[in-house]
Amino acid sequence: RLTTRLKTFAHKAEAPGGPVPLAPCLADAQANVAEAARLAAVDISLDVQPPELAVIADEAALSSVFVNLMRNAIEAMEDTPERRLHIRARCRGQRAVIEMCDSGHGIAAEILPRLFEPFVTSKPAGAGLGLGLVISAQLLGTMNGSLAAHNAVDGGACFVIELNALHCPSLTEP
Repeated sequence: RLTTRLKTFAHKAEAPGGPVPLAPCLADAQANVAEAARLAAVDISLDVQPPELAVIADEAALSSVFVNLMRNAIEAMEDTPERRLHIRARCRGQRAVIEMCDSGHGIAAEILPRLFEPFVTSKPAGAGLGLGLVISAQLLGTMNGSLAAHNAVDGGACFVIELNALHCPSLTEP
């Protein structure tokens, strides 16, 4: 029943939304987690190119996805000596690709294939329900977007969001 309710909530918006400039949306999400990042000594860097890059999305839903992913990254780096979260947004064809990569331990091999299933979490019992990523993926799906994850070669986890883009130059980065 809980999963059904969450799916209903995640699908509340039938339309993908309107133009959302990524740089200010990401900056607002960063401001929402600023205190947690400060307390955890996490350095967050934003790199949006071109600076006017925008996506077609529901701004409130997209912001909540960004905040969720940033909070997860901050928590994932809790016991690591170097704590960096690098957020990079680029055009790839007609899509915007937003990568959030942290310097944590990465995602456990046994969890990675099931990461977007309800109640799958690496957190200890009582510390997390394992629903944040499920809801985030569902929200992005309603905006014709996607969410994927992988471990970075040099360590840490990377979450990759793709959405329909606006203001992409004719030459795009791979």
